[in-house]
Order: sequence, then structure tokens, then C-alpha cells
Amino acid sequence: MKNNSTLRAINILSKATDFGFEININLSFEDVIIAAEQYLIECGTDSEEEVELTVSGGSQSFTYYDGFGYEKTTTGEIITANDYRRAHTIENIDKDVKHVVDTIVNTNGDVVELYVNI
Repeated sequence: MKNNSTLRAINILSKATDFGFEININLSFEDVIIAAEQYLIECGTDSEEEVELTVSGGSQSFTYYDGFGYEKTTTGEIITANDYRRAHTIENIDKDVKHVVDTIVNTNGDVVELYVNI
């Protein structure tokens, strides 16, 4: 599937302005889109989606794809040893704990929390 960045930008601007975002015409188009994304994230989450954490050597990574062209890949130390310790306290010992690894705005302009179960 091709990258549909134009549709994504239009949807982000449309949804953000519906929620009260005001476009600063002194900014570049790219900076306006970034500001609109941040505004939508501050407005709250529309949904959540589990991503698979891949571990290779000392590096962790995950990839998210929304099915319409937007893809996000993150590599590095995503979940620390401290995160694992907090997730596996006595009260959570027998259940998975959702750990949010990123919050993105997809092609539809929806805010999605990406998480892994630890």
C-alpha cells in the first residue's frame, strides 16, 4: 500500500480544527501538521492497539501500520527493567499489564495508544 500522507494531513487538520485547533499561518505546513497532531493527542485517545515488541540482542523494536499508509517503527530501549518490575508487583503477578509505548495519530486522524503486554 502506498504512503497516503496527503490524506493523513487533511484528516489530522480536519479533526483538530473540529476540536478547536487554530492554524498558525506563520508556521510551515509540516509544523502545522505536527502542532495539530500534538493538539489531538492532548484531546485524548480514540483507541488502543497492541503492538508486538521484538527483541534482538540489546535492542527492542515495534512497528505499527494502520492499513492506509501510515507506518511507525521505533527501535531502542522501549521497556526498561524498571518498567518490568513495576508491572510485576505482587498485585499484578498473575496478569498481563498494558504498557503504553507510544501514542500516534493515524491516517484517519484518530489518536491511538500503542501498547505491549508485559
